[in-house]
Amino acid sequence: MAAHVRRFTGLGLVALLALAGCGTTSGEASGRSSSSAAAPSAVATTDPAAAASVQEGVDVYLKLLDTFVAASNAGAADAPDLPKYASGQALLTVRTILTTYREQGVRTQGNPKIGKPVVTAYSPATAPTSAKLTGCFDNSDWPFVKADGKPVDNLGPQQQAQGPSAVNATLAKAAEGWRVTELVIEGACPA
Repeated sequence: MAAHVRRFTGLGLVALLALAGCGTTSGEASGRSSSSAAAPSAVATTDPAAAASVQEGVDVYLKLLDTFVAASNAGAADAPDLPKYASGQALLTVRTILTTYREQGVRTQGNPKIGKPVVTAYSPATAPTSAKLTGCFDNSDWPFVKADGKPVDNLGPQQQAQGPSAVNATLAKAAEGWRVTELVIEGACPA
């Protein structure tokens, strides 16, 4: 878990997590929210029900990012809606990051760029209950500030903006719906 937290704090996940060279064009992903990000790619399947189900999972992933960004910008140590979108390692990681920022007296300001996520796998082929996706998160213009909004001096290397980074997410569907269960930020965004 510490490695995941390190990766996320390195992004300023702060950042938590998508863009610049990650499948969007200028203006497509200019804000933090899924509503401002480009629509996710269609899920490659001939089963419309399976595609619709996996798309629900993609929507949950984007809502998790929106919720994280809003909480981070507010300087909140938690967000009550997080369990609607995440569970397991992903939920623990996001909460740990928010708590760490709060304890350090920093928050974020503005919006990272969130790229179009791409579903890389799902199963079973009909009525999917698990999926993997790759997205892109660019925190280049999502700075840390003090609670009063003034710039933060002397940030450690783990809190510097990292630019566009790949976000790999695992999602699971249970009775209550899709949840992001794992988030790993590593490497460059896919071309």
